[in-house]
Amino acid sequence: MKRILKLAAALSIVAIASGCAGTGTRDVGQINTMLAEADGNTAFVLRSTGFAGSAVPIEVLQDGVVVESLSVNEVGEFKAAPGEHTLTLDFKGIDIGLTTKSLQYVNDPNRPQYFVISLTQRFMTAELSISEVSPQSFQELFRR
Repeated sequence: MKRILKLAAALSIVAIASGCAGTGTRDVGQINTMLAEADGNTAFVLRSTGFAGSAVPIEVLQDGVVVESLSVNEVGEFKAAPGEHTLTLDFKGIDIGLTTKSLQYVNDPNRPQYFVISLTQRFMTAELSISEVSPQSFQELFRR
């Protein structure tokens, strides 16, 4: 009986930990490689949201399709065809009191795109936002 309880506890911990994991990376070397190999159909997104909401990954949807799921300070990479797109953010799980915004952007096939997710905490609510930034700003933010 003790073995079953220990096994159940271990599986619960693994399930909770995997629920908090994103598909991005925090490895600076890997991010630098991704940035160096990027073409005009590549977009990068950094979740720079701090402690608030950190237990729950944020899904990044491009034109309604999930392209990344990011934990705090993770960088994700996805492909975007030339033209206009909409990026939308969504917490995976419960998001009571959270408002999200979408961002419309035009993918320039001559250069990669860079986006940063931020979270503004208020008294009883929180507001997610996503903004396009320069390559230099993006690199400064993920190296903090």
